[in-house]
Amino acid sequence: AWRDARNAFDLGAGEKIAVSDIMAIREMAPHLIDGYASGLPRVFVQVQNGCDHRCTFCIIPFGRGNSRSVPMGAVVAQARRLVDRGHSEIVLTGVDITSYRPGLGLLVKQILRDVPELKRLRLSSIDSVEADADLLDALGSDIRLMPHLHLSLQAGDDMILKRMKRRHLRADAIAFCEQVRRLRPDVAFGGDIIAGFPTETEAMFSRSLDLVEECGLTQLHVFPFSPRPGTPAERMPQVAGDVVRERARRLRDK
Repeated sequence: AWRDARNAFDLGAGEKIAVSDIMAIREMAPHLIDGYASGLPRVFVQVQNGCDHRCTFCIIPFGRGNSRSVPMGAVVAQARRLVDRGHSEIVLTGVDITSYRPGLGLLVKQILRDVPELKRLRLSSIDSVEADADLLDALGSDIRLMPHLHLSLQAGDDMILKRMKRRHLRADAIAFCEQVRRLRPDVAFGGDIIAGFPTETEAMFSRSLDLVEECGLTQLHVFPFSPRPGTPAERMPQVAGDVVRERARRLRDK
């Protein structure tokens, strides 16, 4: 049941749990993996859910709560079990996997070390500002970690990034891509970009277009901005719908 007037969740039978207690949870149970057909080449393992950040356009923290991680031992055990069943590639997934505790890089290294039969390990979307030294080291030292990173960029203009309440600047994204290319020259980058965020001018949007080239993005997930009820971005001055759609088209044409 949804939150009641006393800021608690009703569990039924007269039992309640405080919302603050739920938000304090930092671990989650592993998902079931037995549904995958044996021998399927690529399978997905969720290692994290929720988000600790409060980007102004996003409703996820209110629907899924704060970041929670599957214990490392459980993830490694899942990976080993999947490989034993004939799966050759594992994709680590989550809402914000770079917030994985105690560290995404540590998890990646542990899987690669303890499951040597695994042929390929791949990451879903990451937040480059949270990429740790262990993750970069793994990218540069183990070819089984696939040289493809999908980056949560969202915009290429610093003022829009600030209004989104992102934690990186344009220069940070470019520097990250350059750093990874030095470590892994064959790397390919994709990225998420929102078109028509509130207050975005044509000049601001052009910096998102330019970012595609400056980061060398080869694949984009383009999102025309649409306000989510209850988010700060909903209350900001909106860009006209036809302009949003036209900017999204221009991004897709890149």
